[in-house]
Amino acid sequence: MRIRGDHERTPFDFLTIAFHWLTAGLISFQAMSGLLLQCFEGKLPQILDFHRSAGTAVWCIALMRLVWRATFAKFPQFPDSMSNIQRWLVSRSEQLLYALLLIQPVTGLVMTLLLGEPFQLFVWTVPALVSRNLHLWATALTVHRVGAYCLFAMVGAHAARALAHHYLLRDDVLEMMAPWMKRFRRPAENYLSSPADPGLDPGEGKGTQPARVRALHSAQSASVRSVRSVVVRPHPQNN
Repeated sequence: MRIRGDHERTPFDFLTIAFHWLTAGLISFQAMSGLLLQCFEGKLPQILDFHRSAGTAVWCIALMRLVWRATFAKFPQFPDSMSNIQRWLVSRSEQLLYALLLIQPVTGLVMTLLLGEPFQLFVWTVPALVSRNLHLWATALTVHRVGAYCLFAMVGAHAARALAHHYLLRDDVLEMMAPWMKRFRRPAENYLSSPADPGLDPGEGKGTQPARVRALHSAQSASVRSVRSVVVRPHPQNN
Protein backbone atom coordinates (compact mmCIF):
# COMPACT_ATOMS: atom_id res chain seq x y z
CA MET A 1 0.00 0.00 0.00
CA ARG A 2 1.22 3.50 -0.73
CA ILE A 3 0.12 7.09 -0.18
CA ARG A 4 -1.27 9.01 -3.11
CA GLY A 5 -0.52 12.65 -3.69
CA ASP A 6 2.52 14.58 -4.90
CA HIS A 7 5.51 12.58 -5.97
CA GLU A 8 7.75 11.45 -3.12
CA ARG A 9 9.97 14.32 -2.00
CA THR A 10 13.26 14.16 -0.12
CA PRO A 11 13.38 16.23 3.11
CA PHE A 12 16.00 18.86 3.86
CA ASP A 13 19.40 17.57 4.90
CA PHE A 14 20.15 17.01 8.59
CA LEU A 15 22.32 20.11 9.09
CA THR A 16 19.74 22.41 7.46
CA ILE A 17 17.04 20.99 9.74
CA ALA A 18 19.29 21.39 12.80
CA PHE A 19 20.09 25.02 11.89
CA HIS A 20 16.38 25.73 11.36
CA TRP A 21 15.16 24.43 14.72
CA LEU A 22 18.10 25.91 16.62
CA THR A 23 17.24 29.28 15.10
CA ALA A 24 13.56 28.77 15.98
CA GLY A 25 14.47 28.08 19.61
CA LEU A 26 16.72 31.14 19.83
CA ILE A 27 14.09 33.40 18.24
CA SER A 28 11.51 32.15 20.75
CA PHE A 29 13.88 32.99 23.59
CA GLN A 30 14.57 36.40 22.07
CA ALA A 31 10.86 37.14 21.89
CA MET A 32 10.26 36.24 25.54
CA SER A 33 13.37 37.96 26.89
CA GLY A 34 12.72 41.05 24.75
CA LEU A 35 9.19 41.37 26.13
CA LEU A 36 10.54 41.03 29.67
CA LEU A 37 13.14 43.73 29.07
CA GLN A 38 10.50 46.03 27.60
CA CYS A 39 8.10 45.44 30.51
CA PHE A 40 10.78 46.05 33.14
CA GLU A 41 12.49 48.82 31.14
CA GLY A 42 15.85 47.07 30.96
CA LYS A 43 16.11 46.53 34.72
CA LEU A 44 17.06 42.86 34.31
CA PRO A 45 20.80 42.93 33.56
CA GLN A 46 21.24 39.16 33.49
CA ILE A 47 18.34 38.73 31.05
CA LEU A 48 19.87 41.49 28.93
CA ASP A 49 23.21 39.64 28.86
CA PHE A 50 21.49 36.44 27.72
CA HIS A 51 19.43 38.37 25.18
CA ARG A 52 22.53 39.99 23.73
CA SER A 53 24.45 36.70 23.56
CA ALA A 54 21.51 34.86 21.99
CA GLY A 55 21.20 37.59 19.37
CA THR A 56 24.87 37.16 18.50
CA ALA A 57 24.29 33.41 18.19
CA VAL A 58 21.34 34.05 15.84
CA TRP A 59 23.55 36.21 13.63
CA CYS A 60 26.33 33.57 13.51
CA ILE A 61 23.90 30.73 12.75
CA ALA A 62 22.18 32.76 10.01
CA LEU A 63 25.56 33.39 8.40
CA MET A 64 26.47 29.69 8.62
CA ARG A 65 23.11 28.77 7.12
CA LEU A 66 23.73 31.01 4.13
CA VAL A 67 27.18 29.47 3.60
CA TRP A 68 25.74 25.95 3.92
CA ARG A 69 22.91 26.78 1.49
CA ALA A 70 25.41 27.98 -1.08
CA THR A 71 27.57 24.85 -0.83
CA PHE A 72 26.26 21.47 0.32
CA ALA A 73 22.64 21.94 1.41
CA LYS A 74 19.95 19.74 -0.14
CA PHE A 75 16.47 21.13 -0.74
CA PRO A 76 13.23 19.36 -1.67
CA GLN A 77 11.35 20.47 -4.75
CA PHE A 78 8.26 22.61 -4.37
CA PRO A 79 5.01 20.61 -4.09
CA ASP A 80 3.20 20.11 -7.38
CA SER A 81 0.14 21.80 -5.87
CA MET A 82 1.94 25.16 -5.37
CA SER A 83 1.46 27.74 -8.11
CA ASN A 84 4.28 29.88 -9.50
CA ILE A 85 3.11 32.93 -7.57
CA GLN A 86 3.08 30.92 -4.33
CA ARG A 87 6.60 29.72 -5.00
CA TRP A 88 7.72 33.28 -5.69
CA LEU A 89 6.15 34.50 -2.43
CA VAL A 90 7.81 31.71 -0.44
CA SER A 91 11.22 32.54 -1.89
CA ARG A 92 10.86 36.28 -1.25
CA SER A 93 9.63 35.78 2.33
CA GLU A 94 12.55 33.45 2.99
CA GLN A 95 14.99 36.09 1.75
CA LEU A 96 13.34 38.70 3.95
CA LEU A 97 13.62 36.40 6.96
CA TYR A 98 17.35 35.94 6.38
CA ALA A 99 17.78 39.71 6.03
CA LEU A 100 16.01 40.30 9.36
CA LEU A 101 18.03 37.56 11.07
CA LEU A 102 21.23 39.32 10.01
CA ILE A 103 20.15 42.94 10.54
CA GLN A 104 18.35 42.61 13.88
CA PRO A 105 21.38 41.51 15.96
CA VAL A 106 23.45 44.30 14.39
CA THR A 107 20.97 46.98 15.50
CA GLY A 108 21.03 45.48 19.00
CA LEU A 109 24.83 45.61 19.07
CA VAL A 110 24.78 49.23 17.91
CA MET A 111 22.42 50.06 20.78
CA THR A 112 24.78 48.45 23.28
CA LEU A 113 27.86 50.22 21.89
CA LEU A 114 26.17 53.63 21.93
CA LEU A 115 25.72 53.39 25.71
CA GLY A 116 29.49 53.74 25.97
CA GLU A 117 29.82 51.11 28.69
CA PRO A 118 31.47 47.68 28.97
CA PHE A 119 29.06 44.81 28.39
CA GLN A 120 28.93 41.05 28.74
CA LEU A 121 28.90 38.84 25.63
CA PHE A 122 28.85 35.11 26.33
CA VAL A 123 31.75 34.68 28.78
CA TRP A 124 33.68 37.77 27.70
CA THR A 125 33.50 41.36 28.87
CA VAL A 126 33.68 43.77 25.92
CA PRO A 127 35.11 47.20 26.83
CA ALA A 128 33.47 50.46 25.82
CA LEU A 129 34.42 51.10 22.19
CA VAL A 130 32.65 54.41 21.47
CA SER A 131 31.62 57.39 23.55
CA ARG A 132 28.13 57.57 25.03
CA ASN A 133 25.46 59.01 22.71
CA LEU A 134 21.94 58.74 24.05
CA HIS A 135 20.36 60.51 21.07
CA LEU A 136 21.67 57.93 18.60
CA TRP A 137 20.92 55.20 21.15
CA ALA A 138 17.23 56.20 21.20
CA THR A 139 17.15 56.08 17.39
CA ALA A 140 18.82 52.65 17.37
CA LEU A 141 16.32 51.45 19.99
CA THR A 142 13.39 52.44 17.78
CA VAL A 143 14.93 50.71 14.78
CA HIS A 144 15.63 47.60 16.88
CA ARG A 145 12.06 47.41 18.17
CA VAL A 146 10.51 47.87 14.74
CA GLY A 147 12.83 45.20 13.37
CA ALA A 148 11.86 42.86 16.22
CA TYR A 149 8.14 43.29 15.49
CA CYS A 150 8.75 42.63 11.80
CA LEU A 151 10.87 39.55 12.55
CA PHE A 152 8.37 38.05 14.97
CA ALA A 153 5.51 38.74 12.54
CA MET A 154 7.42 37.01 9.74
CA VAL A 155 8.28 34.04 11.95
CA GLY A 156 4.67 33.77 13.12
CA ALA A 157 3.37 33.86 9.56
CA HIS A 158 5.97 31.28 8.54
CA ALA A 159 4.89 28.93 11.34
CA ALA A 160 1.19 29.46 10.63
CA ARG A 161 1.70 28.70 6.96
CA ALA A 162 3.56 25.49 7.78
CA LEU A 163 0.83 24.34 10.16
CA ALA A 164 -1.86 25.18 7.59
CA HIS A 165 -0.09 23.03 5.02
CA HIS A 166 0.10 20.17 7.50
CA TYR A 167 -3.37 20.22 9.08
CA LEU A 168 -5.55 21.93 6.43
CA LEU A 169 -3.98 21.24 3.05
CA ARG A 170 -2.59 17.96 4.38
CA ASP A 171 0.55 17.95 2.28
CA ASP A 172 4.15 17.22 3.26
CA VAL A 173 5.51 20.79 3.45
CA LEU A 174 6.03 20.70 7.23
CA GLU A 175 7.44 17.19 7.05
CA MET A 176 10.29 18.40 4.85
CA MET A 177 11.67 20.37 7.82
CA ALA A 178 10.18 18.16 10.56
CA PRO A 179 10.32 14.54 9.31
CA TRP A 180 9.09 13.26 12.69
CA MET A 181 5.71 14.94 12.07
CA LYS A 182 4.80 12.35 9.46
CA ARG A 183 3.59 9.91 12.09
CA PHE A 184 1.06 12.48 13.35
CA ARG A 185 -0.68 13.08 10.03
CA ARG A 186 -4.40 12.42 10.06
CA PRO A 187 -5.44 9.17 8.32
CA ALA A 188 -8.05 11.03 6.24
CA GLU A 189 -5.30 12.59 4.17
CA ASN A 190 -3.84 9.26 3.08
CA TYR A 191 -5.40 8.07 -0.12
CA LEU A 192 -4.37 4.43 -0.25
CA SER A 193 -4.23 2.22 -3.27
CA SER A 194 -2.93 -1.22 -4.05
CA PRO A 195 0.21 -1.67 -6.18
CA ALA A 196 -2.03 -2.57 -9.09
CA ASP A 197 -3.84 0.74 -8.77
CA PRO A 198 -1.40 3.53 -9.75
CA GLY A 199 -3.57 6.13 -8.01
CA LEU A 200 -4.88 9.36 -9.39
CA ASP A 201 -4.14 10.46 -12.89
CA PRO A 202 -1.86 13.51 -13.11
CA GLY A 203 -4.69 15.50 -14.65
CA GLU A 204 -7.01 14.98 -11.68
CA GLY A 205 -7.05 17.88 -9.26
CA LYS A 206 -7.10 17.65 -5.49
CA GLY A 207 -10.75 18.54 -5.49
CA THR A 208 -11.57 15.13 -7.04
CA GLN A 209 -9.82 13.08 -4.36
CA PRO A 210 -12.54 13.35 -1.69
CA ALA A 211 -15.17 12.34 -4.26
CA ARG A 212 -13.20 9.17 -5.06
CA VAL A 213 -12.91 8.36 -1.39
CA ARG A 214 -16.64 8.92 -0.84
CA ALA A 215 -17.42 6.68 -3.80
CA LEU A 216 -15.18 3.97 -2.35
CA HIS A 217 -16.89 4.23 1.03
CA SER A 218 -20.34 4.08 -0.63
CA ALA A 219 -19.34 0.93 -2.54
CA GLN A 220 -18.06 -0.68 0.65
CA SER A 221 -21.28 0.18 2.49
CA ALA A 222 -23.38 -1.27 -0.34
CA SER A 223 -21.35 -4.49 -0.21
CA VAL A 224 -21.88 -4.79 3.54
CA ARG A 225 -25.64 -4.28 3.15
CA SER A 226 -25.76 -6.90 0.41
CA VAL A 227 -23.95 -9.46 2.56
CA ARG A 228 -26.23 -8.72 5.50
CA SER A 229 -29.34 -9.19 3.36
CA VAL A 230 -28.13 -12.61 2.28
CA VAL A 231 -27.27 -13.65 5.83
CA VAL A 232 -30.58 -12.62 7.37
CA ARG A 233 -32.82 -13.75 4.46
CA PRO A 234 -35.29 -16.42 5.79
CA HIS A 235 -35.19 -19.85 4.20
CA PRO A 236 -38.45 -21.16 2.64
CA GLN A 237 -40.34 -23.61 4.82
CA ASN A 238 -40.84 -27.16 3.50
CA ASN A 239 -44.52 -28.10 3.30
